[in-house]
Amino acid sequence: MKVATGGLPVSEAELQALLVEELDLLSAPEFEAAAQAAKRLRVPIERTLVERARVPAHFLFEELARAWGVTYVDLKIGDVRRQALQSVQPDFAREHVLIPFERTADGVRVAMRNPRDREVVQKLERTSGQKVLPCLAPEAAIKRALLLYRPELMDMITRARQDPTAGLSTARGGAISPTPACSRSCSRKIAAASGSATVMPCWSSRSWAARSCRVRW
Repeated sequence: MKVATGGLPVSEAELQALLVEELDLLSAPEFEAAAQAAKRLRVPIERTLVERARVPAHFLFEELARAWGVTYVDLKIGDVRRQALQSVQPDFAREHVLIPFERTADGVRVAMRNPRDREVVQKLERTSGQKVLPCLAPEAAIKRALLLYRPELMDMITRARQDPTAGLSTARGGAISPTPACSRSCSRKIAAASGSATVMPCWSSRSWAARSCRVRW
């Protein structure tokens, strides 16, 4: 049976097999307690696995991706490149909760809520004319990045990437992250640009701390 897992298309049985039987990270009673708490509180099961069973969220996503034979990406808005973004129509990306974020010599990397959906991957390859490299990413991160289909927001990120004084800082490894002032500015612009979207706190994929924003369409 599929359960509410923050958008992750995974069954309770699959999670139990991974965390209890394969990784031996939890005992069966510990997993059952987390599953029951999720049902009682009406929250995603991975939230109770993280908060109550102390399973690191980043580790959980990475292990699911490994089990599915794909790559996990902790997607940031600054990771999305304009050329990759233009390879998929926004309506298709929103419908299937995915976003192309990087072109490589091997194909286009696409962050997906469900990277195991072969039908969607094949449609992407037909319409884009490129090989698709599906990656697992948190749904909230994908929905934030989907706002970059708004040209003014993509332009803002591009300018910031080119000009270090524009409000984004470059971290180790070349990742782009907002300064506190830019973060507040971006949040306001995202809220204004999204129209029907509500920008609200969400769980981080690393710590589940309410330190980023989720877009509710």
